[in-house]
Amino acid sequence: MPLGATVPASAGARDRILQAAAAVVGEHGIGGFTNRLVARAAGVSLGSLTYHFPAQQDLLRACLEAFVDAEIDRIAAIAASVSARPVDPRTAAHHAEAVIESIVLGPHHVGAFELYLQAARDPGLAEVARRCWDGYDRAATAILVALGVDEAAATAPRIVALVAGSQLRRIATGQATPGMLAGGLSLLIGADLGTPD
Repeated sequence: MPLGATVPASAGARDRILQAAAAVVGEHGIGGFTNRLVARAAGVSLGSLTYHFPAQQDLLRACLEAFVDAEIDRIAAIAASVSARPVDPRTAAHHAEAVIESIVLGPHHVGAFELYLQAARDPGLAEVARRCWDGYDRAATAILVALGVDEAAATAPRIVALVAGSQLRRIATGQATPGMLAGGLSLLIGADLGTPD
């Protein structure tokens, strides 16, 4: 389930707490993150929250782990889709930009970046964050191999950094940058940008 997604009322307390935690991180940041806010958002008692997550770091770690698991599944599906029906690199660059620019960025995206930044301060979160970035790199490598790009494994982390930076820029400024991502992707994979067929 995506970070900060609405959880059905029938979901268990633990799932409601995780989704509420993601929403609170996205709306208030790590600095404004409190167990009381999470319990209220999840519709559970403070005692129930601490039963499932005795320490706040346990809750943040579990929240990031849930996000990472969902992200790894999502990007693996994208990589499999591209591998199943490969396109030329130029078309892929334009398609990637269109898909990424169509994503409506909200508090759950802010929450993910907040958790990644918190990982710089918490070794337990850092381990989980590394797993997600490694997953992004593996998926990007698989896509680049399917596109016939030379040195796919070396190029993949650059692609991932470009996409993440593009998303962070959109979150921070609220502005799209048409053509910037496709242009950067094309440079990294050595494709003539042109207009896709």
